[in-house]
Amino acid sequence: MTSFFMQLQKFYAIYGQGLWKTKFKRKRISAEKSFLIVQLASLGDACTLVPTIKKLAENNLPIDIICSAGLEPLWSAFFPSAQVVGFASKKWSGAYVQSLVRKSLRSSYEAVFVTSIHPYAGFVASQVRAASRYGMIEGNRFYKGARVFYDKVYRAAPNEHVSKRFNGLFSLYEPFAKQFEAAAVQSLSPQKIKDRKYVLVHPGAKWPPRRWPKEFYGELLRRLANDGVFCKVLVNQAETDLYEFFKSQVQPGKIEMAHTRDLMDLMAAVAGCTVFLGNDSGPSHLANLYGKPIIVLWGPGNYERIRPLGENVSIIIKEIECRPCRQYVREKFCERGENVCLRSISVEEVHRAVREKLQTVRPAS
Repeated sequence: MTSFFMQLQKFYAIYGQGLWKTKFKRKRISAEKSFLIVQLASLGDACTLVPTIKKLAENNLPIDIICSAGLEPLWSAFFPSAQVVGFASKKWSGAYVQSLVRKSLRSSYEAVFVTSIHPYAGFVASQVRAASRYGMIEGNRFYKGARVFYDKVYRAAPNEHVSKRFNGLFSLYEPFAKQFEAAAVQSLSPQKIKDRKYVLVHPGAKWPPRRWPKEFYGELLRRLANDGVFCKVLVNQAETDLYEFFKSQVQPGKIEMAHTRDLMDLMAAVAGCTVFLGNDSGPSHLANLYGKPIIVLWGPGNYERIRPLGENVSIIIKEIECRPCRQYVREKFCERGENVCLRSISVEEVHRAVREKLQTVRPAS
């Protein structure tokens, strides 16, 4: 009954509140030309989107951002003049959305760009006054009614990289068409490291099958410590299983823990590292955004669509017929149940890749 009620609530939100707002109610255009970005997705997608928004900011027009709760520090760091609102829950209520929007955002916008392929993101955009709304769908899939919210949609190919999708979306707005014809693959200039250099090792991932085995990481850390390479292990406070394991690997002055509680802690740890090593996860995209030399151990994710791009990126990947895997179907195991994609990556080749990557790092002058 609860599920049925939720479906009715969504149906009413989309075809009642949302459709009424976007198609029938008179649109109000702000006197100043301003833009709203709706990005209700993960850290990885947000980091991939930042270069595109930086490109948009070159037009010197006001930009505001609605993001997933917890990601506000990222957007505020890159766009300090933007109003940033974090959404903590997905309530299909126009009153709820409008109460959050009215607290911090402008009364209306020239255009709203929805960068998340999800009906709720489209619903949020429908509750903001705007002259036009732009969104994405994948192929001809209409994503449970979200298409009705938009004046124009960008139809992304199934394996099209997300950075290209973002550029395609913004090119729908005619004044920006030429500016966004080419994909924006860029990162910040690498920061000079003044303190002691360290390799930041991130063994976690939201979905366990995306993790290279922790025992492999343990062996790698011991090898790097024997080489005289200082390593910090990045573990979130919620990853208790990983924390206990890697705490036992600590060697003072050689292997230390970088325990994070929130995004601010993560950003600080990534900003200070010399080389980043990790799985296919948000922190890898963050390190790439900061211009760090990164090594990503690729598992079941869609390589063509979501891998980090750039000249500082090295990805260790093994060809396997079951990639991309249908993720989250099983909580702790991939569909195949063996995690062959990651277990096929040896400690020896990762050790060699880290040492080679360290040789490319320029010392601070």
